Formats: sequence, C-alpha cells, structure tokens
Amino acid sequence: MNNKKSTLLSMLLATALTACGGGSDSPANNSGMLTQNSTPDGSGATPLNGAPSPTNSAESITPTPPGSGGTVTNDTDSASPTPPANGGTVTLTSWVLTDIGTNKDTLLGTSAINENGQVAGLYTTPYTGGGPAPHNTAAFLYSAGLITELGAPVDPGTTYYSVVVDAMNDKGDFVGCVGYNPLGRFCAPIAYQNGAYSRLWQLAGFNGEITTARDINNTGQIVGTWVSGNPADGGARPQGAYILEQGKVTDLLPLGARNALAISNTGYVVGQTTATRCFLYQNGKLVELPPLNGDSYCVAYDVNDSGQVIGMTSTTPFLYADGKMTELRPPEAAVPSATRINSQGQILMSGTLTGGGTAYYLYASDNYRRLDTLDVFKSSGWTNLIFKDINDKGQITGDGVLNGKRHGFILSPR
Repeated sequence: MNNKKSTLLSMLLATALTACGGGSDSPANNSGMLTQNSTPDGSGATPLNGAPSPTNSAESITPTPPGSGGTVTNDTDSASPTPPANGGTVTLTSWVLTDIGTNKDTLLGTSAINENGQVAGLYTTPYTGGGPAPHNTAAFLYSAGLITELGAPVDPGTTYYSVVVDAMNDKGDFVGCVGYNPLGRFCAPIAYQNGAYSRLWQLAGFNGEITTARDINNTGQIVGTWVSGNPADGGARPQGAYILEQGKVTDLLPLGARNALAISNTGYVVGQTTATRCFLYQNGKLVELPPLNGDSYCVAYDVNDSGQVIGMTSTTPFLYADGKMTELRPPEAAVPSATRINSQGQILMSGTLTGGGTAYYLYASDNYRRLDTLDVFKSSGWTNLIFKDINDKGQITGDGVLNGKRHGFILSPR
C-alpha cells in the first residue's frame, strides 16, 4: 500500500516517541514488545475506554472542501520532466501546496495519507505524571479542512502514553502502537477502526501473541509480527508474520515469513523471511525476491496493488517489478532509502547527503525529482521538511516548520 510506516517517521519521532523504538528490519518505529492488548475492533473485541472525545480544532486553518485543506500555494517546478520509460511517471511540472495547519496542542508530524486526502498523524499533550517523559503523544485525523484529535487508547488512570501511527486505509482506519511505560520500553499494537481504538491481543484458537501491526488495507486486513507461546513460559519464542482478517489469523511462519511489513489492496504481502531475505506473498504462495548485486540480505518495505515492491538490501534501496531487481540511487544521496510506492509506480525516497542533512525525492522512470528544494516551500517560508507518505493520486504528505510552529502539509501534483 501507499500509506505506511517509514524511516521518515523515525527521524521525527526518535526523541518524542521513544516508547516505540523502531526495529532494524523495518522503516517503522513500532517494533517494541507487547505489554497491553485486545483484539481489533470489529474482529470479536471490545473497544477500549478512556480515549478522549474527538475535538475539532482548526487553528490556522480555513475549512475548505474535502481533500484540499487550509492555505493553498501554487508552484511551478523548474525541473524539466523526463518522458516515462516504464513504471510510473513524474511529468507534472506544477504543484499545489496545502497547509493543513497545526492543532490546539502541538502537532508532532504527519504519518499517512489516503486516497480521500485524509491525513493521519501525531500531536503532543502535556504530561502531568512523574518521571522523565516531557509529554504524551496521541493521534489526529485531518479531513475536510479540520484536524480531529483522536487521543490514545489508554485505560482510566493512565498518566503516560505515546502513540505511533504506521498506516491508514481509505476508510480512515489505521494501525500502529501505543507505549505506556514512562521509560519508553514497550509499545503495544493497536488498531483504530470504525471510530474506536482497540489493542491487538491473543486471539481465540491462535497460540501466539501479536507484537506489531504494520499495515491495514481497504478490506481491513492487518499484517505484522507475532511470537508463539506464552511469555510466562520463558525461553525462546519463535517469531512469524501474520495476516489478521475478521478475527482470524493466517500464520505465514510455516512458509518462512518472519515479519510482514505491508499489504496491498489486492492482497500482496511483503516483509522479511527467517533467512533474512525479501518475500512477496499472495493467495497462499510465498516467493523470495532475487538478490541484488549478490547481496542476499533484504527487507521489503512496501508493495503496491500491481505487486511492485520496494525495500533495502544491506546497503542499497531497490525496486522489484516484472521479476527484476533495480537499484535505486539518487545522484546526491550518500545513504538513500526507499519508503513508499503508489499504484503508479512512483516511489517516495530519502537520502543522507554527503555534506550533511537529508534530501527527499520522488522517483519514477529513472527520474529523481528533488522535493525539499521545490520553490513552493522556499517561497512560503517552510523549513525542516520531512516527507512521509504518497497516495495513488501522487499526493504527498509531510510536515515542516512554518512561522515557528510545526505544520502538516499535502503536496499535490497538477
């Protein structure tokens, strides 16, 4: 899918969301141990109590028609378009920047965008309990020009919590995790479905414990990682990938899948095998992707509805399409990473520059379009930009600093 977890999230949340430390095998940051759980709403569970009632807040926002948002800035990209060869295209030369604003608390950042132009993200609220945490972190949903604060799935009396949003579908449902430990050691997988939070838990007939929820597609299928057995039994606990649908778990460990990191609307699942290779799964069949440049280590981060896959070897991001592995290497980036792919084959990328700092790119058809240097940002005063997700329309969400406060944005091709 095109609305998922990412390395980009880790950059922003490294200090504020230490409750949900990211794993080395994913660009997400919710691979912490499970501490408190229940099954997802709509799959035989009871939604949690304790989340605050949604509050609409439109500070610095002028309500506008759905999918457009607040302040709009037009821009003509000065870069020359490159004709497509295969895959997606990056031929549009104009962009529209929508400032989705901030909220009455402190907007921490965006996480995902769906086909309806809804954006999910995070905000912080004051932490009043004892301990080292400076604030709590909760989720918001931006839709039709308004930011709605969704709070967090916490039990009554909980004084500290830290949410991560990993992925969102077109219904506005999302998955991620929530940490409760003030020392930031644990993060429990959660789902927000049909307007209510729930924590993913041990399921009837399933001898395992769900530890991460990485992605959710439009049919409500959730993928992630589970561990077998009971933690009270001690000893090693085998880890495997799963697909959760209407309370039923499909275990992919017998096929060799260790982690599932993304699922498309067409049922493709990608992740990493127990042999640290990339896999592509659909309809009961799992195949390992071929090595790139002889490097057998591989993690697949995202997949689109056509089965095109992006991921990372030990050192190199790649695109897998039509049975072929293609190296992705932006010209300026010393340490590049591919984080999202949409149904057009457009890929959202980032990279550490040789002289320091981070650059962001939109890639398709052998063309790397630099995003963070677009005039539409520079002319309107945006700084400290981070790009998070791309939908199938080519709209990109991210966040940056504007007038001294962090704002979310939608960058739309035109």
